[in-house]
Amino acid sequence: RLEADVQLVVRLALSNAPGLGIAFFIWVGIFNMMIVAQFWSYANDVYTPDQGKRLFAIIGFGQTMGAVFGGFLSKQLIKTLHVYQLLLVAAALLLAYLLTILVVQRRTREVARDRTADAPIPDKRGGFSLIAHSHYLLLIALLLWALNFSNTNGESILGRAVPGEAARAAAASGLAHDAAQDFVKQFIGSFYADYFTWVNVATALIQLFLVSRIMRWFGVQFA
Repeated sequence: RLEADVQLVVRLALSNAPGLGIAFFIWVGIFNMMIVAQFWSYANDVYTPDQGKRLFAIIGFGQTMGAVFGGFLSKQLIKTLHVYQLLLVAAALLLAYLLTILVVQRRTREVARDRTADAPIPDKRGGFSLIAHSHYLLLIALLLWALNFSNTNGESILGRAVPGEAARAAAASGLAHDAAQDFVKQFIGSFYADYFTWVNVATALIQLFLVSRIMRWFGVQFA
């Protein structure tokens, strides 16, 4: 009953407020960027440099494998839960992440308090000032801008192509009205689940077999 009510609310919200979809898309884009930065910033506060050297590579690989599994799991769940119910799954996962952070915070509070006396004095300059005064940080910022520019445009092109292909497939199957709409949603959800699964499989293989060798053979600047 709860899932049906949530689905009804989402349908009414999207039908009565078309701009809500745009706002949701923009929020997801910003959230996806900021949550990664917040995670690594928090991890940097929790762990010492020696611990980070040992653990961060494992955590990074775990993130990639989690993304692979997430894409695969999404394709399986969309067949039974459908599109709107997956929003509830995503909300539950975010809640689980929050609880995990609270547990980590409680476990590390005493350790962090012990480190405070020996901690270096933090740089009081803002982020933009640090970038402006560091050639290295400026190049990283430009690299991230180029990455997100190409990624956003690529997703925009894909976002126009996939719904068109889904509509053609629905028409070829002789579906109409509600059946066609449900088919299109299933088609798009399954496509993106497969797409991100294979993207992250490629990412994991590159991390395992190429990154360390490129950095060792050609250096950080070339990498």
